[in-house]
Amino acid sequence: MKKILSLLLLVPSLLLGQNAKTVRVGAAGPTSLSVLVNVPVPPGGSSTVLPVSTDLHIFHIAKTADPGQPLFLQGAFPANATVNLTINEATPTYSLTIGPNQQLNSLNTFIPESYPMGLYGISVVANGAKSLTRYINRAEGHFTTSPDVYSGAPMELCGTNLLLPGFRPTIRFQPVGGGASLYAAFDQTNSFDKRINFRAPLGLTVGQAYQALVSNGAGGALGESLVGTTVTAITPGLDVFNIGQAWGAKYALLFGNVYNIMNDPRLTLHAVGDGVTNDKPAIDAAITIINASTNGGVLLFPNGTYKIIIAGSGSGGVGITFKSKVVLMGTSKDSTILSFGYSGTQTFDLFKRDDGVNTNGIMNFTIQNVDPASEAWYTGVMRGSEMFWKNVRFNMYKADNIAFWGAVKLALLDCEITQTLNKDIHGPLSLTGATYVVAKRNVFRFVGGPGIDQTKYVLWEQNRLLKDVSFGHVTSPNVKTYHVMTADFTQFALVHKNTFETVSGNKPANPPFWINDLEAVISEDPDLIDQDQGSVSSATPTTLTDNSKSWSGAFQMNPVVTIYGGTGAGQTKPITSRTANTLTVGSAWSVVPDATSKYSVFNWTIKDVSFTFNVMERMQRGFTMYFSAAENVNFEYNTLNNSGAIDLNPAHIQRTGFIQVNPQYDFRVKGNELSSLTDPRNGNFIGVHTSQTSAGALTGYLAINTQIIGNKVTGGIPNFTTQIDDFYPNGFLSYHFPPSSGYVATQPAILGTTLWGNVGVNLDNALNTNSGNDQMILKQNYFQYNVTSGQNDNLRSIGNSLRTTNLN
Repeated sequence: MKKILSLLLLVPSLLLGQNAKTVRVGAAGPTSLSVLVNVPVPPGGSSTVLPVSTDLHIFHIAKTADPGQPLFLQGAFPANATVNLTINEATPTYSLTIGPNQQLNSLNTFIPESYPMGLYGISVVANGAKSLTRYINRAEGHFTTSPDVYSGAPMELCGTNLLLPGFRPTIRFQPVGGGASLYAAFDQTNSFDKRINFRAPLGLTVGQAYQALVSNGAGGALGESLVGTTVTAITPGLDVFNIGQAWGAKYALLFGNVYNIMNDPRLTLHAVGDGVTNDKPAIDAAITIINASTNGGVLLFPNGTYKIIIAGSGSGGVGITFKSKVVLMGTSKDSTILSFGYSGTQTFDLFKRDDGVNTNGIMNFTIQNVDPASEAWYTGVMRGSEMFWKNVRFNMYKADNIAFWGAVKLALLDCEITQTLNKDIHGPLSLTGATYVVAKRNVFRFVGGPGIDQTKYVLWEQNRLLKDVSFGHVTSPNVKTYHVMTADFTQFALVHKNTFETVSGNKPANPPFWINDLEAVISEDPDLIDQDQGSVSSATPTTLTDNSKSWSGAFQMNPVVTIYGGTGAGQTKPITSRTANTLTVGSAWSVVPDATSKYSVFNWTIKDVSFTFNVMERMQRGFTMYFSAAENVNFEYNTLNNSGAIDLNPAHIQRTGFIQVNPQYDFRVKGNELSSLTDPRNGNFIGVHTSQTSAGALTGYLAINTQIIGNKVTGGIPNFTTQIDDFYPNGFLSYHFPPSSGYVATQPAILGTTLWGNVGVNLDNALNTNSGNDQMILKQNYFQYNVTSGQNDNLRSIGNSLRTTNLN
């Protein structure tokens, strides 16, 4: 068995009699900025320029690092490889110290504390050559929240490493097809490392597409990278409805053409708004007339209650059909009411919006279901482009969700949406297939919450998600599983400064509710879409063949293939096509797989998503990555009070005909504070635990490069186990759970977990790990108090906490 634990520093410096370095836990707010000029570089270093070898590669490494931080590298390199570092655009190269237990294709090292913050260039070196450089602290712009832009427009850019202490970011617009670059103006207000605000450059050409490039200011030209989405310039205009997105300028012409639904002579029918008359015909006629006008317009509803009766019943019933260039605007949500739910309208779409419809919205209304017992199939299917809901109070009661399926450019702002106990528990909001979604300052009250499933380019900020236990539970015919927010097949999203809370009482006290309820944020793939797994028979630079397969039909989504064991392990590629037994990948393998290689096919369940500065109160489960295939997910500076765990759970599960292998790569868990001090039933933890139900040996790693940095976990007195499907100890985990029988322990499941600067308080077992780990790194963790022994001694506390881990 390989040595499984690299101890860079087991005991905190205070126990060694040195000056202790303070570890900041749970810091909040944007980083302060100052322009740093002529960053000093450490003395020494080499000026030798090494050739690049096509045999040396880094596949996994941290994207962000501070001076002093341990680093783990996985890739393709010999067991005696060394590591070189460059800082910013300076030419000296520094050789980093290699930690214990270096082996073929993986090693650990660290950035010296004396080195300055900046853009770190990392390469592995062997036999007089080096790998291509991988950059740490390089700005990555994932998406702008609007794909439209105009000269001087306020814009938001989400990503990672967008701000770096001591530097100032730049955003450059390059015309697609060539031309002179234009620079945007950075706005520090509410900017932080995962989201920056800026004003678009002046002089943009209407109709021209632009590729944005972003730098956090470190590293000169080396620090600049392409933003993952392009933008197209539109005609400038006022954001008359304060949508806060550049595409809001398209509504400027509408605002100059207002129709009063009660008395405008241009309308053929007028609404009454007395709560008695059916106003649906007048609303439909007005929308048709406004849509047919040249510039569209605003349909104004004075104070009143507008009754909507849908003729007949059944799935074909439709309430209000939205059309392009029409905004429905009430006087205020307290005095303008749209009421629905009358006799004969049990299954219908209250709202409908088809593909191809664009530039409309609804604001300043209460939408009221007058029959709390009705369960409409959907309250609306809203497709198309450019849609906003603003300042809307939607009392759905048992009606099913409002579905923005495939919507493009959607803004949900300052709304209050309430859904009580619906038998299907679809939640009040579905965004399946939506892109460019901005949801800010909304309040959702529900039994089962909203989802951001199958979405891209989402900013979910300052919303309140309230699990109301007074609404009850579905118990028949089966107990339903309730989620507060789902994030299945979600890519490129920022979930920031939201509140997740149980209200109107405590979270459920008795099984089975506490096992299957209150997952605050969960990402999983319950349907195993496109999944498969196997052994490579042969491969070329762009293909992989498995002679045991007989695939047919098209993929449902856009899967990738990862090599998780054997030659080439650590590589993941998008699949562009397949035949009966061969996969073609989107770019060439760095290391061509061979007959020793094991592969897995899956869709990313969650990728390039950050959860930052959120607060959870009285949730049963906190963040749960349940059997999800995931990459580049960040949990940073969140606060979980009596709310369970930050639980990373990759899987090796026996399914019918194949093994589900869903790995999790390159997670960063930093600065979070978890406390179960006043929770009467549940504990908490942070960590990765891999699940294996298939008999026999693992054939590859399930988790690579999990970074757990600067967090604080406080347990209750006494400690309760943390209940997430199963029961887990409190504290910090890096642990493999093998099958109950038939397990062959030849292959660790977890590679390169780093725990640095974490604090544990009131924990019986502060650190829980076992021989399923390889190359784990511990540095400057402080476990303050052990409930059972009553000791305040980090060395003994860590020693008592380890399970079956060899400390050699």
